[in-house]
Amino acid sequence: MHNDNGSLEQMPLEPTDQQVVSASFSLRHDFGLLPDEERMIYQTQCRAWWRAIAKEMNNPSQHPLVISEVESMSNQTNKAD
Repeated sequence: MHNDNGSLEQMPLEPTDQQVVSASFSLRHDFGLLPDEERMIYQTQCRAWWRAIAKEMNNPSQHPLVISEVESMSNQTNKAD
């Protein structure tokens, strides 16, 4: 994400309620038809994933286990091709 002067902005660590609902509908098109309890579960999971992704976008991990896992995933994908 870029601001008006072209520099990168930090991704907010917390989504708005509108973003959570919109993301929930993107994941489940029948989101509005789900029981209240199930909708709350999706919204809670959405917020948790948002925070995890925002943390990674704002400060990408260089941890050796992360890098090793990505390389392993890449190798598996290449074998499937």
